Amino acid sequence: MIKKNNIAKNVSVLAVSTILLIVFFGNILKSPNNVFFAKGGDGLKSTFGSYYHLQYDSTYWHTNCMNYPLGESVFFTGNQPVIINVLKVLQTFGIDASNNLTAILNVWLLLSMVLGAFFMYLLLKKLNLPWIYALIVANIIIFMSPQLGRLGGHFNLAYLYLIPLFLYLLKLFYDKPSYKISFLIAILSFVALFTHAYFLAFYSFWLFFLLIYYYFNEKENPASIIKLILFFTIQIILPFIIFSLLTNSYPSDRCVFPWGFFQTRAFPESVFLPIGKPYGKFLHFSYLKWEGMAYVGLVSTIVFLFIVYKYFKFKKNNILRCYKLTDNNFLNALFIGAFLALLVSFAYPFEWGLEWMLKYTGPFRQFRAIGRFSWLFYYTINIISFYLIWNYYKKNKNTLSKLILVVALLWSGYDTWLNVKDKESSINHRFVHLEDINNKLPENRWINNINIKEYQAILTFPFFHIGSEVYWIDSQGEAVKNTFIVSWKTGLPIIPVMLSRTSLSQTMNTLALYFEPLEKYSILNKYNNKNILLLKENNTKLNNNENRFVNYALMIDSNKYYSVYKLPVDSIKKLNSDYRNRLIDTANDPSLFRKDNFLVSDTNMSFIYYSHENVLPDYKHLFYLKGHAKKTNCIIETNLFDDTDTITISFWMKNLNKDLIPRSELRLKAQDKDGNWRQIFGTTIFRMVKFVSKDGWGLVEFDYKPQKNNERIRIEVLNKLVVSGEFGFDDILIKKTHTDIYYKTDSFVYKNNRYVKK
Repeated sequence: MIKKNNIAKNVSVLAVSTILLIVFFGNILKSPNNVFFAKGGDGLKSTFGSYYHLQYDSTYWHTNCMNYPLGESVFFTGNQPVIINVLKVLQTFGIDASNNLTAILNVWLLLSMVLGAFFMYLLLKKLNLPWIYALIVANIIIFMSPQLGRLGGHFNLAYLYLIPLFLYLLKLFYDKPSYKISFLIAILSFVALFTHAYFLAFYSFWLFFLLIYYYFNEKENPASIIKLILFFTIQIILPFIIFSLLTNSYPSDRCVFPWGFFQTRAFPESVFLPIGKPYGKFLHFSYLKWEGMAYVGLVSTIVFLFIVYKYFKFKKNNILRCYKLTDNNFLNALFIGAFLALLVSFAYPFEWGLEWMLKYTGPFRQFRAIGRFSWLFYYTINIISFYLIWNYYKKNKNTLSKLILVVALLWSGYDTWLNVKDKESSINHRFVHLEDINNKLPENRWINNINIKEYQAILTFPFFHIGSEVYWIDSQGEAVKNTFIVSWKTGLPIIPVMLSRTSLSQTMNTLALYFEPLEKYSILNKYNNKNILLLKENNTKLNNNENRFVNYALMIDSNKYYSVYKLPVDSIKKLNSDYRNRLIDTANDPSLFRKDNFLVSDTNMSFIYYSHENVLPDYKHLFYLKGHAKKTNCIIETNLFDDTDTITISFWMKNLNKDLIPRSELRLKAQDKDGNWRQIFGTTIFRMVKFVSKDGWGLVEFDYKPQKNNERIRIEVLNKLVVSGEFGFDDILIKKTHTDIYYKTDSFVYKNNRYVKK
C-alpha cells in the first residue's frame, strides 16, 4: 500500500511539473520542430552543429561542421553530443530522427525541467519534508533557477535535471557511502561531463567539501581517508580519465587562459538583490554581468541573512556550532561547498588586487565564466531555506510560523513566476529559410540549381573566427546565420570557425586565408580539387584581402541577404601568387626614388625606420629588439613629422602564433606640453595583425592621425596574462599612409614592411 502511495505521489509530481511546463511553454510545444530557441550566436551554433553531426558526420566523436578540412572534437563545438550520439546509434538500426531533430532537442530541454523538479522532489523527501510541501518547493527551485537563462543560447547548461539528480544521489551516498552509489554517480558525472565541463566542476566542488565534512563529523559511520579518496576517484576522476582518453587524439595546443574570467563574474548584488524585478526597480548596478545573475529569491536572501546573524552570534561562544546551520549534516556539508563556490563566483580572492595569482591556477583558468559557480549556492541556499522554514513551522505550529510558511511559499511562487513568465517569448524564433525544405524561396532557390558534389566547403566573407581565445575575428551582419543555413541545407562543411578552444596551430592555418597572402597557403595542401562555395554577405564592407577572393570567384546567384560564388582552388592559388608577384613588380618601378638605403614613391616623403642595431630589413629577423612579456616594453619613442597627416605605424612581433601573445596590449601614448605621457590609442595586438609567417613572426599595423606637428609619441606593448617569456620586435616603420617604401635584395622584396621572397 505504501509503495502504491509513493508511486501515486511521484506521478503527481511529474503531472504538476508537466502542467506548469505546458502553461509557460505551451506555444512552443504545439510546434517544436519549427522553433529555434536562439536566432543567432551560441544557440544557433549549437542547434546547427547538432543537426550537422547527426545528418552528415560519419563518426561519433568528431565533427566536420566547421574548421574545414580538419574538423573538431564534438566536445569543443557547443553541440549536444550525448543526445545526438544516441540518435546516431538509432540511425544504425534504421531509425532516422534528423528531420525531427529540432523538436527532439527543444522538447528534451523543456522536459529537463520536469525531470529536474522530480529529482529535486526526491531529494526533499529524503530530507523528511512532506510530499505536498516538497512538490511545491521542488517546482519553485527548478522554475526559478538561473539555468533557465541558458535556454536562449547555452543549451548544454540548460539541462535542469543534472544538478538535482546529482544532489539526490549525493544524499543517498552521504547516508550510506557505498561503491554501488559511487558508480552511479560516476555514470552521471560521465554524462554530465559530456554535456558540459562545468557540471563536473560543480560536482567536484560539492563532493570534495562533503567528503571532508563527512570525515570530521560522521563518527557513527566513519570512513578512512583512503576510502574517501577512492570514492572521489570513482565519482569524479574516473569519468574525467575516460573523457581524456576519448579526446586524447586531438591537438592539445589550446588556449590555457580563455578570455572572460573577471568579465563574467557574479556579484553579491546579482545573487541577493531582485535586479530587474518589479519590487527591485530602484536597484541599478551597471557593473553587473549577465553570466553572474543568479538571484536566489527574496525568501532565501532573508534566510541567508538570518544564517549570517546566527554565525556571528554563536561564533563567540561555540566555534563548532556556527558551522552547523541545520540539524542535517548533509545540508551543512552542502552549504560549505556552495558558499565557497559562491566566493569563487565573485572572483575572490583574485579580485582583491591578486589578479596575478590567476596565472598559476592551472586548469582552473579554463572556467572563464566563473559567475556560473553561483548556481551551487542558488540550489543549496534554497533547499536549506525551505528546510529551515518547514522545521520552524513543525516545531512551533503557531500563528507566526504558519504565516512565515505561507508567505515564503507565496512570495517564492511570485519570484518563480517573474523568472519564467517571459521565457517562452524570448526563445520562440522561426527560420522560414530552414522551413523551406524544397528550396522554393528566392533565397534558397539557387541550391537546386547547383551540383553540391562539385564543392568541398563553404568560405564566408566577412570572415569570422571565434573560439581560439587567441585571435578573435567577429562576424558582421548575419554572415554566421546565413552560413549555418547554407551548410544545414547542403551538408558542406564550413571553413570559418565558431567553436570553443580551437587548436592554435589549426587556427593559424585557417587564418592564413584571412591574412595577406605573403606566403603560400599551406592549408590548401589539405584541400581536394573540388570548388569552394563562397558566400559574400551583402551590404557589409569587406577588407582588401576578402575583396581579392571575391574578384577571383565566379558569381552563381545573389539575393537580398548574400551573394553566392564558385571559387576553384586553383583560383585561390593564383590569387596568392598574383599578389606576391605584383608586389615584386612594383618594387621594380623606375619612377621610385632612392632615399638612403630605401626606395620611396615620393621624393619629399619622410619616414622613420628602426631596427635593432640599425640592421636593414631582413625577413629572417636574426637581430631584433628583445623585451620581457610581463613588463611594459617601449618599442619606440620618437617625434613624428612636421604635419598632422595620417600615418601608418607597423612593426614585426615574434611568437604571434603562440598562446596568449596575440592578446598582448598595444598602447600609443603622446607627450603633452608639460612632458606627461597620455594614452591616445589602445587595443589588443591580434586586432591589428595583418600577417603571421610560418615561423611565428607577425606584422602589426595601424593608422594614427597626429594631434599636432612634430608630436612625440611612444609605442608600448605588455602582456598581463603570461607567467614569463620573451617579446621580440623588429622593423618598426612609421610612414605617411598614402606613400610606399621599398627595399630590395637578391632574395626578397620589402614593401611597406611586407616581405615577399623571390
